[in-house]
Amino acid sequence: MVTRRQIGACVALLLIAQAGCELEEVVIPVGEPVVIVQAVMRPDRAQQFVVVEWSFTGLADPDELTSVQVPSGSGPHLPIENATVRVVNLDFPTDPCGDTTRFTFTTGDPSVPKLPGVYWAPAGCPTLRPGDRMALTVRVPGGSVVTGQTRVPGMAGATLRVAGQTVAFGGPDITLFNRDRDTLRVDVEPIVGRLIQVEAKRIDDESAAAGSKLFADTTAVAIPGNLPDILPGGGGEDIFRAGRRYALTAALSDTNYFDFARSRNNPITGRGFINRLDGGIGVFGSLTSLSTVVEVTGDFDDPREGRYLVQGVAAGVDIDAELLLYLARSIDSTAVSGFLSGTWMMGGPFGPEGGFAWVDRDVNRLSIDGTMQGDSLVVLVPGPGGMAKGPLVVRALLQPGGPSTGVVIDSLALGRTAELGDLSFEKQ
Repeated sequence: MVTRRQIGACVALLLIAQAGCELEEVVIPVGEPVVIVQAVMRPDRAQQFVVVEWSFTGLADPDELTSVQVPSGSGPHLPIENATVRVVNLDFPTDPCGDTTRFTFTTGDPSVPKLPGVYWAPAGCPTLRPGDRMALTVRVPGGSVVTGQTRVPGMAGATLRVAGQTVAFGGPDITLFNRDRDTLRVDVEPIVGRLIQVEAKRIDDESAAAGSKLFADTTAVAIPGNLPDILPGGGGEDIFRAGRRYALTAALSDTNYFDFARSRNNPITGRGFINRLDGGIGVFGSLTSLSTVVEVTGDFDDPREGRYLVQGVAAGVDIDAELLLYLARSIDSTAVSGFLSGTWMMGGPFGPEGGFAWVDRDVNRLSIDGTMQGDSLVVLVPGPGGMAKGPLVVRALLQPGGPSTGVVIDSLALGRTAELGDLSFEKQ
């Protein structure tokens, strides 16, 4: 039984809590701008660049700014122009690039845009040898100076072991593995350094976001095929999904980059980010990497998954293809992906006098994505330039144990939604 004394205590606590929630509004003054420098020296790349910008002070709303994609996309949010950016190899005084390499807005590559706040070195400079100490100096208008040092790592090679295979990174081989059974083992043979980063990024879709990254302070790491991405931004999504190809990259890095990549600023306390620059914040690090390609399959655990023979006629094109269909093993259980092989269709300027026409197209394990609600399947088949060039839409009703039918719909990117033809789906 609740007593009066207990009720009175609860009311008192409630009043205290309400009083404590009445906080006074305080206007926080605009902060002092800080120089942010981001540069990672890459001996595996032909040209180096440095990004220089101001920190947010409260004058700009980050939510109103577009996403940043450096160096080939948009530039820094608050770029610093007319800075002096120099890098010197402290262990190579006879560097053929000169005693100091100056970075400028000139990229030397017409395909790479000149962006404010992005500074480029001449191709091949400075010389980056394993073990060399590199020193950075950035002077911005107004007198601020940012400095930092990095030691260039180096590796003799890297290997991938999976399902009894051993494949060398950097070669043309495509490695198959089953996400439900296999574990990928990455081994790096270092010359200098022992901190590694392994990145898996989908390669069949131009619109794919940045890949999943794993960090280890050893020269080897094992990655189960069913491992979810629990890092910020990963959202618990599977790192590897069946029906996709991934570029798997093994990188050996210095301490600066390793700490920068694995630390994160706490938005409340401002703590957590590891900064090794003097006079500013950011990173001046270095890494070298090698890549290989993996193709992911899986077990067929759901009656709707499996191998389908897809046939029919659409826009006058005879379709005869095989679809390997997989449900995602992630948070979104409605997502599907798969591989399409055989005779499909492609639209383009193939008609008389360059007019638009549909023609047959041979595809080999083309990666597709889609969703499945119950037995209703919707699949997007990318065009020759990827999803960005306009996919074809395939809608089907899968009936396990019975005949399944579908339809091909014209590319939404071309502004047409007309049905092109009927398809049959036969489970193999």
